[in-house]
Amino acid sequence: MFAALKRMMSDSPTKLIDVIGDAPLPSFPKVANQALDKLRDPATSLRDVGTILERDPNMSVSLLRTVNSAAFGLRRPCSSIGHAASLLGRTQLEGLVLAVAVKSTSPKRVQGVNRTRFWKTAARRASIARAIATAVSPRLASEAFTAGLLQDLAVPLIAQRKKGYSEVLAAWHGGEGDLDDLEKQRFGWDHAEIGGLLAKKWTFPEGLLNAISGHHSADADAPSGIVGLIHESANDLDQLIEQANARYGIPRDSVVLAIATGDAEAAGLHALWAK
Repeated sequence: MFAALKRMMSDSPTKLIDVIGDAPLPSFPKVANQALDKLRDPATSLRDVGTILERDPNMSVSLLRTVNSAAFGLRRPCSSIGHAASLLGRTQLEGLVLAVAVKSTSPKRVQGVNRTRFWKTAARRASIARAIATAVSPRLASEAFTAGLLQDLAVPLIAQRKKGYSEVLAAWHGGEGDLDDLEKQRFGWDHAEIGGLLAKKWTFPEGLLNAISGHHSADADAPSGIVGLIHESANDLDQLIEQANARYGIPRDSVVLAIATGDAEAAGLHALWAK
């Protein structure tokens, strides 16, 4: 499936411009870019990456609050970015830096997108995805968490730049269908595809890029499939439980417990990610 997604993105070099225009993409904070470069250099220590991140107080605070939330279940809170970096490791730290950077550059006010609701939903989805992924394979937990935060990263940018998109969002919020189906009917693409193109442009790690671009695919592998099962509405929980059982063999009771755990852990993230 992911091979097909790659072909789709490589065969559509102009699609991103068609959707969001030819204006430059939002730029990540300078410190985030520097930290990401160093994280991808095996010769750079995590201590040095932490020193770079500490230069940006807002990013440092966001990272520490996220790491110290119940979603990460640390026995003792981290008091410094250096300490957090050493506990998280490169992959998980990179994912969180990307998430904070995306949020910082996401449009603040766009028609059809309630920023507080959008990021509150993302935080809840990330926490539940992490809990369910842990039941499937603990090594997938951190990637599922980041994918949950960033699954819909394209939506605010599309809403800001694409004429007519606010009407699609209004139809979705009005219960007229799933967002991806409404997007395809109106435009011929969905936000998962555009999110994948943005992730590619921003040089996201392949696993995270695949999770974002494939989260609406019926045959998506974990964590893409896990994250894609989690919707905003609580009415979809029965479907999540059944599909998680059918697709990944997770006992229904375990899915229910994971959802409850994720909801409890998300409470600590709402104050940060819903701003």
